[in-house]
Amino acid sequence: MSFIWSCFAYMKQERQIKTIKSWGYRTSISTQEDRDNYWHQHIRDNNIVLSGVYYIKMPLGANLETSGTELAHTTPEGETTYVPAKVGHWLIFPGKTWHRPGILESSDSRYIVAADMEI
Repeated sequence: MSFIWSCFAYMKQERQIKTIKSWGYRTSISTQEDRDNYWHQHIRDNNIVLSGVYYIKMPLGANLETSGTELAHTTPEGETTYVPAKVGHWLIFPGKTWHRPGILESSDSRYIVAADMEI
């Protein structure tokens, strides 16, 4: 429910929901592949998709400024922005936005829940 209400707050309105998908994800420096392989976006047919990342746990001492989520403004090859990780908070963004996990400079794991809402 926190994802649904966070999406409604992002849109500044309630909308009829078509589908919601969610999954848990764990990354650490010991399991992270080449970061270029992590760029992705969420597009389904012609429907609007909102994506979200909920930060459950970040490693102690992690640089929260760069270990959150990296967003690409147009394409992964273009300009990017790091959105800081805020444990206990959702980061909501349009599903068509290219994104990937930020830089994790720790062998400890980062835990997140990710979700998509199709409206």
